Amino acid sequence: MSIAGGRRLGRVRRHREEQRRREAAVAAVTVLLAARRLHKRGSRGKLVKRQHLDWQLRKGYLTERRFIQRYRMDKATFQDVCNRLREDIEGDQVASSNARGGGPPITSEIMLSATLRFLAGGAYQDIVDLHGIGESTLYDIMMRVYEAMRKHYPLRFDLDNDKELARMEREFADASASKGVLRGVVGALDGIAIRIPCPTRKDSAKSAAFYNRKEFYAMNCQAICDAKLRFRCAHSVRDVTVGVGGCQSSAQAPHMISWPGSAAGWGGRSRLVSCPSRTASSLTQPTSPATAL
Repeated sequence: MSIAGGRRLGRVRRHREEQRRREAAVAAVTVLLAARRLHKRGSRGKLVKRQHLDWQLRKGYLTERRFIQRYRMDKATFQDVCNRLREDIEGDQVASSNARGGGPPITSEIMLSATLRFLAGGAYQDIVDLHGIGESTLYDIMMRVYEAMRKHYPLRFDLDNDKELARMEREFADASASKGVLRGVVGALDGIAIRIPCPTRKDSAKSAAFYNRKEFYAMNCQAICDAKLRFRCAHSVRDVTVGVGGCQSSAQAPHMISWPGSAAGWGGRSRLVSCPSRTASSLTQPTSPATAL
């Protein structure tokens, strides 16, 4: 073999060796990517198909007394509320079924049951296990039910409706132990400190105003209920610039909140009276019971 032929054969061999190395490198990268993809898929876990609560079975199992203990309402009222909210909370049943891998959609009875159990003080772990739903699904359900409740059962406390105020005043008088001696009261007022994280400077320039005497950051929420323990008005202030952060007590906060109704109604016809001996304050009017707040 000539010198030229030997050089040509050497170049061919080197070219083939480089090609084999490139192919081996591509194969190694392909294997690594496939392994990584499989690892990510395995880390997400398998799709869990939960068995939903059989509502008809649970409804039949609970007696009327036990049903009220768990849901704070009787069976007929529960079904009435459920029928009214159904269109707003169930949504697209086909999309819901597809999102669950073809499983049955979550019914409005299950949604309302889970929400009421949470509001009644149930632990979220027990609620998701009982109803056969995930934790994230529970919180999504509750927000749907909350919005539907606000739409169909809005809180009303009209200060300019003398007829309604007179009726509420009579209910308080009839409900009192003295049977009529307690007059001029149409609402019981109290507040609650809702725990929140420490507000950042972006949230508020006065984060210290949210720190209360119980040594945690909170928002102050005030609410009024009637003689039948039904909420008629609720107000929560998120902007500390108006003066009501979590540091305000329940005796101070009601005077700093812009309640619904005419300003003249709150300032002229009524006054707030603190009742230290009770867990609530009374909205009273020292003049005519028919115009009491």
